[in-house]
Amino acid sequence: MECCEVLAPVGCIESLGSGRIIAWHKEDGIIYFSVAYDGVTGKNLIKHLQDDGVSIGNYAKQVLHSLDLGSTSIVGKTTTKIAVLPGKLFTDNHRTKNKICAEAKRRGFIEPPAELTCLVSDCLFSEDIQAMGLSCVVVMHEPIVGHDGDQVLLVVDGFNNSRSIHACKSTHKWNPSVGFAFIVPEQQETEN
Repeated sequence: MECCEVLAPVGCIESLGSGRIIAWHKEDGIIYFSVAYDGVTGKNLIKHLQDDGVSIGNYAKQVLHSLDLGSTSIVGKTTTKIAVLPGKLFTDNHRTKNKICAEAKRRGFIEPPAELTCLVSDCLFSEDIQAMGLSCVVVMHEPIVGHDGDQVLLVVDGFNNSRSIHACKSTHKWNPSVGFAFIVPEQQETEN
């Protein structure tokens, strides 16, 4: 699966992860990159990630298996532009899901579907996330009720030079090194 696309030749930062070059850039403190979708859906998407070396935590795997992967807004699009709001843009008391989503909405970004986590994980290695100045990327989808009743979000981890997806409670108060992923609407894509 091809994953990332060059966005802008000016101000573009390249991160080398496992022999790959991932193009992303920062603009007004926000990180932008694109992910590609090649039509792999459902359990095949999870299998693809695992075959490609992505570790998926047991809880995250249960959440992913509960979704109708491939039935949302990213299906049929070849690329999706992502905006990541770094946690350091928010004070400690404002680094909550509701306040982060309100800021994203104010900027015109869209809440992503949960399966975007798989595409981001396929695209970014831990060294890419670290090069962005982040420890992990939380995909700010609608919280999903897990098997224990907690509402969770899916996270692409940037630790230990590995590729992994795990789940965290949506009520979590994150630290400044966490990034929060949203979709850039198509009309904004042409402006950035």
